Amino acid sequence: MQRELREEPGVSILIYDQVCATEARRRRKRGKLPAIAKRVFINEAVCEGCGDCSVQSNCLSVIPVETAFGTKRQIDQSSCNQDFSCLKGFCPSFVTIEGGKPKKGSAAAVDTENWPNLPEPQLPSTAQPYNLLLTGVGGMGVITLGALVGMAAHLDGKGISTLDMTGLAQKYGAVFSHLRIADRPEDIHAARIATGEAHAILGGDLVVSAGSEALSKMLEGRTRAVVSCTETPTAEFTRNRDWHFPLAGLQQQLVETLGRDNVEFIDAQHLATALMGDALYANMLLLGYAWQNGLVPVSAAALHKAIELNGAAVEANRQAFLWGRRAAVDPQKVAKIAGPIGGQAFVEPTLDELIASRIAHLTAYQDVALAARFQQRIEASAPSATTN
Repeated sequence: MQRELREEPGVSILIYDQVCATEARRRRKRGKLPAIAKRVFINEAVCEGCGDCSVQSNCLSVIPVETAFGTKRQIDQSSCNQDFSCLKGFCPSFVTIEGGKPKKGSAAAVDTENWPNLPEPQLPSTAQPYNLLLTGVGGMGVITLGALVGMAAHLDGKGISTLDMTGLAQKYGAVFSHLRIADRPEDIHAARIATGEAHAILGGDLVVSAGSEALSKMLEGRTRAVVSCTETPTAEFTRNRDWHFPLAGLQQQLVETLGRDNVEFIDAQHLATALMGDALYANMLLLGYAWQNGLVPVSAAALHKAIELNGAAVEANRQAFLWGRRAAVDPQKVAKIAGPIGGQAFVEPTLDELIASRIAHLTAYQDVALAARFQQRIEASAPSATTN
């Protein structure tokens, strides 16, 4: 077609129309497109953390993972669009699996008898419009979450307005959902939440929640926030292989804006992965946490009905909402069930333990002679740092 058009005099236009990778992922989840029976993984033992895969693909599903040998890379299977652009580089650490599916964690089995009936929170008044701002990134269900809360408000007989601001609507692009809820529809005169007018923030992403757009809606003494503190990479990570998530700085920015008592942080993606088997339930878990803390002015019955009407993974979404409520009531108990991030707590080894582990690794990697050369070099450079 390009060859044909180049022969035409004057200006010609060629439009290439194709479903983007993010939309294709959504349609595959809904069964509207056939699933791709191919997955890409990174062998962390081979990966050198050079970051070429991020440069080649510009994809934020390539995320950092901390190992005993430094920062490596892994593929976030929950958000991967399966466009396989990360394979453009030449890297021996990539493993392609045909015909398989990611083995998700199983939802945590909990004896409901061990959980007392959860207390009903005091829901905010909607005599005057109540302003709820949802923040997050594209592809993680922020708009769906706003639609569920909006439907729940409608089922409760309240007036509701929603305004979704998706920017470029790209995966990991900033997404905002403005929800205004009142007793009567005629009490709502504008859809957008004005500066300093938010009563509550449900932050699905820490970077977006601490950005200027979200901060402008907050006011100390008025706004309360529940924010997921999951460390999600930004575009900077695709350019700088040694980039580290500024967790403490972003949290401090929110604390300074709202006050220490008005903001809570929860690692929603870790809890969702550990308790539900998939990080995609993080926003629903966050909603349950916020609702239990009295930040969402709709009834639990209406929310459950809205989940049912949505028709997607109904029981799983109800369970995620329940886990969020449990985490708000007894965070220590839920954290114990979920376990530490990465599956096991990291314990800083002593120098002797570190040297011994390297000797064992080199022996398994090649032979005893290689490990012996390593040990001799260590002993020569630091005689006091020896191991038997």
